[in-house]
Amino acid sequence: MKRKNKRIIGVIKIKMLSLTPLVILFIKLKYLFKRGTKPIFNKNAVSSEFSNKKGLVNKNIAIFSCYFKDGVIKDSTVYYLKELNKLGFTVILIADSPILKSELTKINDLVKYAKFERHGEYDFGSYKIGYNYLKDNRMIENIDSLLLCNDSVYGPISNLKETIKNINTSADFWGLIKSNEIRPHLQSWFIVLNKNVIQSKCLDSFLNNVKRQKKQWDVIIKYETKFTKYLTKHGFSYSYYLSCSDSRFKEQAIINRSTNIDLYPKQLIQNYNFPFVKVKFFNGTYDKFEIDSKKETLDLIKTNNSELYEILINELNPKSFD
Repeated sequence: MKRKNKRIIGVIKIKMLSLTPLVILFIKLKYLFKRGTKPIFNKNAVSSEFSNKKGLVNKNIAIFSCYFKDGVIKDSTVYYLKELNKLGFTVILIADSPILKSELTKINDLVKYAKFERHGEYDFGSYKIGYNYLKDNRMIENIDSLLLCNDSVYGPISNLKETIKNINTSADFWGLIKSNEIRPHLQSWFIVLNKNVIQSKCLDSFLNNVKRQKKQWDVIIKYETKFTKYLTKHGFSYSYYLSCSDSRFKEQAIINRSTNIDLYPKQLIQNYNFPFVKVKFFNGTYDKFEIDSKKETLDLIKTNNSELYEILINELNPKSFD
């Protein structure tokens, strides 16, 4: 009987030993899940900030929110910053990540102020930091328009000035896309606030109540989709360039069974001369929807903007498209 028990115990020990790697893997995954998706940055990247004393301060300011996991500023980001300068915007760049010091030379002449530091509050956290920089340096009272924008898009593909001509910019705030997902709101990757909104107490209150959220989706729910509603509740009017509820687009949205305009970049460029494409369209996030062709969209960008096309060819992996 004792021999039998010893044999059973021995078998159990052997099975437990064979399970050890799986147990270790489970513990590691459980630990990572508890930690959340905390990014691992380039070990040589550092927190940094600088102010360009030579930079001119216009009455039009852009707070540019960005994120560089590898500490490298992409050429597509540099291109976007240059185009903002051409439009007459003084740029305040706030990155939710550290940076390689060697990268700073890329933007020295393109921004008035830049800060690179992990804050974990996504785009609205960057908008808050940029806004408070302007306020603390007594620049806020001299601003006529404040653009909130970020690096979640590639562009401009076409002349942004021409697009803006089709928007009622006399509204208190305006954007490029009005989304109806969750609730009607302007997509937060490109929103312009005019003077009366900029100097209002309610804008200060909204931005300075932005807190770190566990997930990006929580940021969308809590801040992006509520920002438009919050401002309109305080009596401000808004306008936009394109909405999925517009008659010119609604039929296509119904056919393709989705109201998310971001999914149709080829159609947007082809039919509405839209100046931007979401980064998510090219990085595979939207692949499950199988709506517009990446290759055909890239070919359209080539037709409209050969300079941006060459930049994207170097950054993307076009051989994998379609």
